[in-house]
Amino acid sequence: MARFIFSLQVVLNERERQEQLAQRALAEKLRDYDAVEGELRQVEREVTQANDDLRQHQLAPRIDPQFLIAHRRYMGAMRIKIQSIAQRMSTARLAIETARRELGQAVTARKSIEILRDRKLAEFKAEQARKDRVLSDEIGAQIAFANLQ
Repeated sequence: MARFIFSLQVVLNERERQEQLAQRALAEKLRDYDAVEGELRQVEREVTQANDDLRQHQLAPRIDPQFLIAHRRYMGAMRIKIQSIAQRMSTARLAIETARRELGQAVTARKSIEILRDRKLAEFKAEQARKDRVLSDEIGAQIAFANLQ
C-alpha cells in the first residue's frame, strides 16, 4: 500500500517551530510582567510600612521634625519609584500584547498548512480507495472470466 507523503512537511515543521518560539517569547514576557508586578507589590508594602511607622511615631509624646522630613523625602522617592514601575508595567503589557499577536499569527500560519495537509491526505485516501475499487473490480472480473471457462 502506498504511503502518504506531504510535500510541505518541512514547511509545517518550521511553522510548528515558529509557533513554539512565539509561545516561549510570550511566556518570557509574562514572567517579566509578573516580576515587575511583584516589585510594585513590594514597594507598596514598604510604603504601607512607612506610613504605619509614621502613625506609630506620631503617637509618641513628642513629634520629631527630622523624622517627618525624612518620611516626606522617603515618600517622594517611593512615588517616583512607583511611577517608574508603572511605566515598566505599561511597557511590559505592550510587549505581552505584541507577543500574543505574534503567537496568533504563528498559530494561523501553522493551521493553514495543516488544513492543506488534511485536504491532501483526504485526496490521497480517496484516490487510494478508488484504486482499491478498480483493483477489486479487476480481480472480480478475472475471477468471473476464469469461472466462465
